[in-house]
Amino acid sequence: MIYCAHCKKPSARESGVCPHCGEDLKGKTGSAPEAPRVKAQGAASGGEIDLGDDSESGLELATDSHMPHEGMPELEDVDDSAHKEALAPVLREGLDESEINRISGFGKPGEGIVAGVKYWLKVRERHRAILKDIEGAREESESSKNRLAAVHAELGKKGHSLGVTTESIKNLISSALVADSEFMSVRKRRIGLESDHRDSVRALEQTIRDLEKETAEVRRDETAASLRLDGRKKDHRRVEGQQKRVQIEHRNLLEMIERHQEEYADLEKPKEERDKALARISELDRQQPAIVERINEYSEALKEIVVPLAQAEEEAKVVRDRLHEFTERIVAVRAEKADLHEVFSQADGSVSRQIDAEREQITAAWAAVGERMIAERLCDRDDLRDNAQVVMGAIEAAHDTSRKVELLVRAMDAYDKRVFTQGKNVVIAGAIGVVIVIAVLLGVFVV
Repeated sequence: MIYCAHCKKPSARESGVCPHCGEDLKGKTGSAPEAPRVKAQGAASGGEIDLGDDSESGLELATDSHMPHEGMPELEDVDDSAHKEALAPVLREGLDESEINRISGFGKPGEGIVAGVKYWLKVRERHRAILKDIEGAREESESSKNRLAAVHAELGKKGHSLGVTTESIKNLISSALVADSEFMSVRKRRIGLESDHRDSVRALEQTIRDLEKETAEVRRDETAASLRLDGRKKDHRRVEGQQKRVQIEHRNLLEMIERHQEEYADLEKPKEERDKALARISELDRQQPAIVERINEYSEALKEIVVPLAQAEEEAKVVRDRLHEFTERIVAVRAEKADLHEVFSQADGSVSRQIDAEREQITAAWAAVGERMIAERLCDRDDLRDNAQVVMGAIEAAHDTSRKVELLVRAMDAYDKRVFTQGKNVVIAGAIGVVIVIAVLLGVFVV
């Protein structure tokens, strides 16, 4: 890799312009200057870590990649007359006004009221589109920053495995190893949590299987008891029906006797008819004992059926109660399993967030090692040169995506505010006028 003679930052390019300051690289390469020392707190030793100057790594440590570079004023910090001069570093990198205007797509506003309204509408439409582009560009920039941290970390780990070190890097490596240890500790916690959860779930599932097996046996008993009860009920209904038929027959017999008795008691009837009625009464009386006997037989039969029927009902009730009990136990164990999953999900989510945080700490710690290796030019060796080239490519990608976000943000503000405001006021005034006209017309029609 080469270093820009103007800004002293590393670049993967051999020619062209520097991705950091925009100066021509051709014929202007040089070595990095003596790095001023910067102090940072060491996590492992509890003391200060000598970091040196991290400007050569292409990124400022502990800063947001979307913020302007040191010495670059914000747009709102300069007035229009000094705008171009104040943003000279940006203009050298391609963020000039013409590119901003091209990306904004607002165009030049026309003259007149209609042109102002059209310009207002166009700016509103483009703002919505640019906001979507900014969202996508910020996601891309975030991804590039993560990629940069990852490749820096890979470089730091590889350098550590190869024994590449200095006094300042030793402290950074100690911090990274502490982060590794903390990460492994959290991972072990998660593994133990998952193992305990699996064991608990398996125990509950085995309990459910055992209960379901017993429930199947009880259900078979319940089916058999129900069949026996149905048989007893069927016998009871059959005998009861036979008894009712005989009782109806006996009631009809008594009604016939009563009717013939009335005929016999009617003295106005001829003697022959009264004798026939008397004979019929005697005949019907002779039938009564047999019918009464049959009624009594059916009554005895019902008495004999009542006891087995009651026993069958009690047996069926007991089995149904057992079946209900087993069903409730299964439901309770399943609910316990669901609660266990819920508790585990919450605990696992907490541990997962800790793992993610620890993983970020590891990446940041090893990335600091990789950045220091780049800053101290410890990668000019065959076994690290490829990793260093990947880092430089990631630096340029992160820089480019950050520039893209800044370009879009500035494009959002690159419209003629005077014409935009005039167009908006015209639209508001027109809307008010339409409302007034409608109100007047409605008043005329009412009158």
